[in-house]
Parts: sequence; C-alpha cells; structure tokens
Amino acid sequence: MRARTTAGFTLIELLVVLAILAFASGIVVANLPSIRSPAQASAEKFAAQLQAANEMAVMSTPSLRIESDENGYRFQRLTAEGWTSEGLPALLRADAVARGVASEIRFVELTDANSRFLSGAQPVDANEVRRAALDPAGMAPLIEATFSGYGQRWRVVAAPDAAIEVGRDG
Repeated sequence: MRARTTAGFTLIELLVVLAILAFASGIVVANLPSIRSPAQASAEKFAAQLQAANEMAVMSTPSLRIESDENGYRFQRLTAEGWTSEGLPALLRADAVARGVASEIRFVELTDANSRFLSGAQPVDANEVRRAALDPAGMAPLIEATFSGYGQRWRVVAAPDAAIEVGRDG
C-alpha cells in the first residue's frame, strides 16, 4: 500500500500564519500618525501663531497686530511705511486656514469697547476688516476664533493673560 501525499497546508499552519499577519498589522496600525481634521489643524496652527506673535510682541521693538476679514487673518508689524507682513518670521506670514475650512475670528474686548465708545451706533459690518494690537506688556486682547469644516467645529480662545485654549466646539 502506498502512502498518500497531499498538497496543501494544515489548519495549524494556516492559523500560525494568520496570527503572525494580525500581529504585524497591529504594530503597523499602532505606529501610524493620527489623522487630524483640516478644521482641527487650522485651529491648532492659529493658536501656535498667536502664541508666537504674543511672545514676539513682548520681546521685540516693532508693534504687532492681527487683522481679520472674510478671507481669513494675517499678522502684521509696524514699520516706518506702515503696517506690513514683510519681515515677519515664516510662521506668521501666511494664514493657517486649510482649504474647505471656514474661519471666524472675533476680538471680544475690542468689539465691546467700540460698542460702548460709539454709544448706540450700528454694529460693525461682518465683512469689515477687524484689527487688534498685540500688547508689548503681554496683555493680549480677548480673541475667540472658530474653524469649521468637514463636519467639525474647533474653537480657539485667547485670554488677556495670554493663555490660549484649543478645543472641539459642540
């Protein structure tokens, strides 16, 4: 009688190979970087830029400000020719709003002070450019910014004591 030879794998061999593949794929997935939404990335970059600008305002001679309009925001410094973005570090030269993300930046104390000063005048037009100087004494204006897109909404709050918080809104 002849012994039968069969081609193929035993069940144990298949289970060992599957266990090795599962272990290897688990290691790969655990080492992948986390995927942030564009709205979160924009909010975090704005917070980092604002922190850097506040520190520059305290440590450098030229005055700095942040300007906001319907197209986004920009940081500027005061020169002999006026306000410009020229000469700022690369971190502060471009706004951080990602494609498909809407931003809204509100200078709370500035708006409230203007409302009291104008004593009953009409509210500021939503499309008007808004500006706030970054104080060399380290007291920043109260800034609230929201970045929304792709079903997420992130909020940045910068308090007058220069504390900046980033969190998911809603």
